[in-house]
Formats: sequence, C-alpha cells, structure tokens
Amino acid sequence: MFGTIWVGVRSCHRVAARNGGRAARVAIGILGAALALFAAAPAGAQGTCTTCFDVPVVTSSPASGDTYQPGETIVVQVRPRSVPNTPNWVSITSGPTPNDLRLGLNVGGSVKSLSGLVQNRSFPYSYFDPDLRETRTTIRDGTNVLEFRYTVQKGDRDTDGVSVAANALTGGSIGATVGGSDSVFGTPGTHYPSISKNHGAMSAQSGHKVDTPAPSFAGVSGPSVTFYRGGSVNYQMPRIANADAAHNVSYAVTSALPTGYSLNTATATITGSHSSASSRQNYTLRATDGFSRSADLTFSLEVSADGGIESITITSNPGTDKTYGKSSDFGPNDTIDVTVDFTHRLGTALNFDDRLCLRIRIGANTRRPCDPSIDLNTAGRQDKLYFSYAVQESDWDGDGISFPGNPLSVTGGNSLRFHRNVITNTAVNVNFGATPDDPNHKVRGQQTTPTFGMTASPAYTWITDDAVSQELPAATSGDGGVTYSIKERLPGGLTFTAATRTLAGTPAATQAVTTYTLVATDGDGDKAELRFSIRIDAIAVSISSPSVSEGAAPATLTFEVTLNQAAGRTVTVAYGVDGTDPGTATAGTDYTTVAGGTLTFGAADTSRTIDVAVTDDVIDEPDETVRITLRNPSGAGLGTATGTGTITDDDVAALTVSGVTGQATEAGGAAT
Repeated sequence: MFGTIWVGVRSCHRVAARNGGRAARVAIGILGAALALFAAAPAGAQGTCTTCFDVPVVTSSPASGDTYQPGETIVVQVRPRSVPNTPNWVSITSGPTPNDLRLGLNVGGSVKSLSGLVQNRSFPYSYFDPDLRETRTTIRDGTNVLEFRYTVQKGDRDTDGVSVAANALTGGSIGATVGGSDSVFGTPGTHYPSISKNHGAMSAQSGHKVDTPAPSFAGVSGPSVTFYRGGSVNYQMPRIANADAAHNVSYAVTSALPTGYSLNTATATITGSHSSASSRQNYTLRATDGFSRSADLTFSLEVSADGGIESITITSNPGTDKTYGKSSDFGPNDTIDVTVDFTHRLGTALNFDDRLCLRIRIGANTRRPCDPSIDLNTAGRQDKLYFSYAVQESDWDGDGISFPGNPLSVTGGNSLRFHRNVITNTAVNVNFGATPDDPNHKVRGQQTTPTFGMTASPAYTWITDDAVSQELPAATSGDGGVTYSIKERLPGGLTFTAATRTLAGTPAATQAVTTYTLVATDGDGDKAELRFSIRIDAIAVSISSPSVSEGAAPATLTFEVTLNQAAGRTVTVAYGVDGTDPGTATAGTDYTTVAGGTLTFGAADTSRTIDVAVTDDVIDEPDETVRITLRNPSGAGLGTATGTGTITDDDVAALTVSGVTGQATEAGGAAT
C-alpha cells in the first residue's frame, strides 16, 4: 500500500483594487512596497502580511478510507498566495535545491523533515472582483508551488491525522514574481529574490490519518504438529498474514511447551528435543506488535513415541557464490544433494510399492526428486536416505531453497516403516516442519531478463478531479519473479501500487503530456523499462465570440458556451453582460436586454447556447459589440470567460441626384 501527502503554501501581499491603468500602477507600487516590507522583515514581523504562504494543504488521498498504510505516499503542497481582492498571482520563480528546502510534517508526534521541490501545478483560485462586486473563480495554469512527499514507514501511526506547525518551512531562499502578464496590471511583473517563508499551521487532518496494520492471522490455519521422542526439531510455525506490513512483531506461546522445546520470538520457530512421549494438546501462538496489539492462533502439538524424521540437511556445496546453476556462468554445481536422517533405524528393506520422493521448494516451484539411495551401516540397518536433484534451466531461487512441511511422500498407498524387534510393521511418522529459506544454497538455472515485448508507448489522458484506476502492462520472463517501480514523481493525487501495477487516485492539477518510466526488476537485478505518458486536462467552460448582420432574418447573436470535454458530472456557470466592458451596442436599442442567468450541463453534455436578439435599424453606423461574461462556474474551471458578439451594420448612406429639367440661356437662368 502506498500513499502520498502534498503540502501547499502561498505568499501574501496587499494591493489596491483595480481602477484603470493609473490605479494599476499605484497598486503595483503598493504591492512592491508590501513585498519589500515582508521580504526584509524577520519572521513574525511582516506588518499587514499575516502569512506569507498559505497554510499547507494535503493533496494526496489514502488508498482506502482516511488512513495511509506503510508504503503509501503523503503529498503536501505549499502554494504562493495571491494578492487579496485581485486576480493577481505571486509565482515562485526561484528556489533552493531539494536538500536545502525542508518542511516539518508531524506524524503522530514525530516530525519528519521533508525535502521539497518547486513544481508547476494548476488549481482553481477564487478572488473578489471590486468592479463586478462579486467573487470570481479562475484556473491558475502553470503556477509554481512547493511540493513535499513522505512515504509512510512501518511503525508510523497518527490517529488524529498529520499536521504541520506554523512556519515549518526552513532552508534556502525563495524568489517570487508578482504581477507579470496578468491583465489587471499589464506589466512584466516585479521579481523579489528572497521572500519570507512564514505560513500558518495546518491542524491535524482527520482525512489523512496514518497507521501501521495490527498483526493478523487472517487466512492462516493453526497446524496439527507431531514431534518425535528423542528427535531434534526445527519447526517453523505459521507467521502472521501481514508480516511485511506489521511493525516490530514478536511471537510467544501463551502456555509452556513440553520440556526441551523453545520458541524463537523473532522467527516463530520451535527448536529443541523432548525425551518422552506426550499427548496432543492445544496451544496458543500470540503475535504482538510494537503498539502492544496482538493476534492469536491456536495449534495442537503431540510428542509421538514412534520414530520419525530427525533432520533434513543439504549436503552438497554450491561453491563460494552459494549458488547452483546449469553452467559455471551461473553456478559451479548443478546438483543439489539432501540427506534425510531419522530418529530410529529403518528396516532392512523399505516397505513401499512405488516411489519414495522428497519435496524441495525452489523459488515459486516445488521439485520432487525420488528413489533415494539408502545408507547401509554395520548393523545391516538403514537410518538415512540420500536424494539428489539436478538443477533445471527454469529453476531460480534468490533467497535460498527450503523444504515444505511433511516433505516425504510415498506413492502407491503404502508407507515407510521402522524396524522394531525384527518386525518392520511400525509406520514412520513423516510429519516434519517447514524449513526457512537457506541463503547458503541459492539456485540460478539460467539467466533470463524481463521484457515488456512492446514497442508502442502507452498514452493515458485523464481529467482533474476524476478518479483514475489504470493497470500498467506486465513484463514477461525474468529470474525469480518481477517487481515494479516508476522512476519519476507522479502527478499530484496519483499513487502507484507495485503489486498490481496500478496507477490510482484523483489527479489534482492539469499537466501537459509528460513521459514516465515503468521499471520491471527481476530477482537477480536485471531490468526492463517501458516508457508511457500521462496528460491531465481540466474541465473548462468557455464562450464563443459570434457575429451576425443586423439585417439577417432572424438577427440573433448565438453565443456558444462549451466544455472542452464531457465532465461526467453536473456543471453550472452563471452568465451576463460584462459589467465592466459591456460593448459598444446599446441594450434595449441595438439588442434585446440580456437578463443573465445560469447554464447547466449534464454529465454527458458539452454545449449550451445564449441567444441575443438583435434589432434591425436603418441607421448607417459602425459595427457594434455585445460582451457576455461567464462567472462562478461549479464543477469546472473557466477557459475563455468573455465572448464578444459583433453586430455587423448592413445600412449604406447614399447621395442620389434626380433628373434635371428646365432651360438655360446665354443671359442666365436656373435649372432644378
């Protein structure tokens, strides 16, 4: 399980409201002074700037519910703050190296010092427009923010939710540009090489808790164990099902085992020897983690008076590299030799009809060498069996071979028997515990490398705020199984689960086509890479700029309001004539007054229209305009917010001279 937490911080400045070009210049001056003030002021002494970055924001989500598990990543984003009451933006333009900039993330009382990077992100931003006297929302594309990530570790626990103390940004200096190409100011912007890193505290986030799973034996069955009087044992008990995720787990048996046996608290292995038989009894194996949470498993144990397997020993020598192989390139020895020793002597003749076989675990496979040789001692009895297994090209075990529980089998329905009082009629109890992987006996039959077997690079396009679950392609071949990872940092809101090769989450911001690398690594370190791309689009609502002749029939300006793609949810947006710049046409004279209203898009809709009726006249005049503005979108951001409709005049002014009549003479006269 993996999870990512992002924190965001915005810088803070004050500026005068927009009121024409002169007011804008005044605002820039005020803003510059404010920035200079807080850039030079020590922490906590920034005049009217109560915080110079926004309170950090967690932008990731736990894979399940409200709690991150070990391996998940917590993503925290710190966003620069816009100037109050204006659409102006403070953009981070320079920052320290990743090792310089740090953020303290409190996880259950332990403050983790995270390194961060300046990243381009897009997210909705609301501001109050003093001219329209309303709150407006826009998408800030390509805005630089500070991003921090923490991968949850085993042992992390925060039942209230992660938090960040005030002014937890430290290290380096951060530069910012204020203004820039924003339409309010229309200037290149002002760059400040160093601004204060102060910000408010992020309280405990109840939707972003952290926990290490409690021990669990879910799906694990308690064994029925049989040991043999006088025989040494090395029996691996079942361990908890979530051993890879639980923290500092130790094992204990809640009541005393038969004398001579003991339990290894770290590995849950029973070792030792017991000199007499004992009847079957139930015991409880208890697993306890570092938080004193426990899980119990009931198992039974008896010590049999009959003889049985005393030990299973690998007697071959793989060489200095501790690896068996098919050739000297992969291992100097291609034969695995195993000795099975018994607590009692076997009869002079083994009593079985078909075959006696031994099961060996090599990687994910079970191999079965059969027909062992038998040790003939001076007493004419046998107490050892010798098995040999020739390594195959497909064998691979990077951890070392092991033996499953009850590894001996006799086919044909008969059994292996002891010699007792000259009569070979006592069955050998072959119950023997599973053994752990032996790192001194690894196997590498023949090297293979993983491959994706494809030349085309997969391309994925997703939408901000829409849930994603995408399984990436799998590799084939490779020795000892394949694990997966992604080289690059994923977009905010997305996590990668290696076990299922799944990208999942909710993209938090738009991004252009970006290439990532899926890496497949096999058990001996060979790698294959697959390039794929991710593009993340925002749902944006825009308005067109139509044109119509006033003499058309009918004369209607049709403004088309569109979504760049279906949102999969309801989207609404308000509209009306632009209050700041309504256009040159006169409402009620040149066109029917637009009352304004709200447009609603269904989940699959991408288009709506606003019709404005145009009034035909006989006045020769310049072309006129009507400007319709979209505002307050819900479920989408704003793309093109204002459409300019053009009314094309169709009247022509002309001078006409009528026919001339009358008579003119040399003495003069007039003609009309």
